[in-house]
Amino acid sequence: MNSAPVLVPSAQNPAIHAFGEEAVFHLTGAQTGGAFTQWVETTPSGAGPPPHWHMVALGKKSPG
Repeated sequence: MNSAPVLVPSAQNPAIHAFGEEAVFHLTGAQTGGAFTQWVETTPSGAGPPPHWHMVALGKKSPG
């Protein structure tokens, strides 16, 4: 992996929108050699996914 700094102008950052949220990606796995992804997620009050849970950390699948 190249450890040189990367500057990505804000206007070029891809964004996705779901559940009333906006996620703006500043670095993707493709840019970091799969090491990590960095994003900022904005969730207005009352928006976001419905209540749910994840069992992935316990090695089990989430229902549904």
